[in-house]
Amino acid sequence: MDYPETIIKRGSTGEAVKEIQERLGVQQTGVFGPTTESCVSAFQKAFGLEVDGEVGPITWAALFATQPSQDLGVASLMEAQRRVGVKERPLGSNKGPEVDEYLKRAGVPSPNPWCMAFVYYCVDEAAKKLGKPNPLTKTAFCPTLYNWAKEHGRLVSKPEIGDIFLCIGTPQGHYHTGFVNGPVTNNHFSTVEGNSNYDGSANGTEVAMRKPGRLITSCHYVRL
Repeated sequence: MDYPETIIKRGSTGEAVKEIQERLGVQQTGVFGPTTESCVSAFQKAFGLEVDGEVGPITWAALFATQPSQDLGVASLMEAQRRVGVKERPLGSNKGPEVDEYLKRAGVPSPNPWCMAFVYYCVDEAAKKLGKPNPLTKTAFCPTLYNWAKEHGRLVSKPEIGDIFLCIGTPQGHYHTGFVNGPVTNNHFSTVEGNSNYDGSANGTEVAMRKPGRLITSCHYVRL
């Protein structure tokens, strides 16, 4: 399909939007909503393009003329974005068909808190598709990820799209995690996080995309 000679952005509809969604691996609704916008932003970041979440001629050419991103962090974020809206069944149970799979991949039984298991699952899926080893330690416990990242020099001070955030604030050190989904704006960044909801609960019931998300000083950051 040729570039339609108009910028495609949030609110756009039609076949061109479906083509973009198919290329990004998200549900082909034909409506350019927040999930598609975030996936476009992640793609732009991975390929060194201006990150604006819109598909103009340059982003269109990159989408349809390149191979998928080899950046494991961005690829992991895109796996998370594709699962936005997945919910526990029943709500409040810390279990369900998809949630059980996240927990199983991280090596823990269901039911259990699953934000870290969701992160591990997404990184594992992305690594498999890229033909790379999963560098993360296998865990469903946020403090374990922090200790691993510190030991392996993976902690960074300034978050970028595709990084993993770890919320600070319990006696054990960290209590919640997810992916950085957008650039820092007014000291906040948008997120995709499991075991959450749209008000930011650390023990919510779904995979949520949150904007403005979390305060930059409230988290530590892990780069894959």
